[in-house]
Amino acid sequence: DEDPSDHDSLVTPDMVTVYSNNENRGNVKRSNSDNENGNIKRQRIHLFADANMAQQTATALSSLVALETSRKEADDRNAKLLEDIRTNVVRCNSVLEQQLEVFNKVLALLIERANVR
Repeated sequence: DEDPSDHDSLVTPDMVTVYSNNENRGNVKRSNSDNENGNIKRQRIHLFADANMAQQTATALSSLVALETSRKEADDRNAKLLEDIRTNVVRCNSVLEQQLEVFNKVLALLIERANVR
């Protein structure tokens, strides 16, 4: 069995460190910690963030919240429309049943009159 930590492509949360550093804005530095054999055991990722990146992240999150809110409102509207459609279908069925009853009565009367002749 292989130890997943042997794969340098595997990134886990404990390997990520975030720094605030305006001089290194947008850079991602990787430092390797080697095991006894000199093979790369893990890569630790250092993220350098500044106020600008934090603002961009906040703006993106705000946009995501707005999109989710908008989607929820659209879902609510669609649910209301679907309920209205169901109500109208029930009403139409009721009217059709009434019309069918009237039609059957008229048909029965016509058959009765035809038999009298």
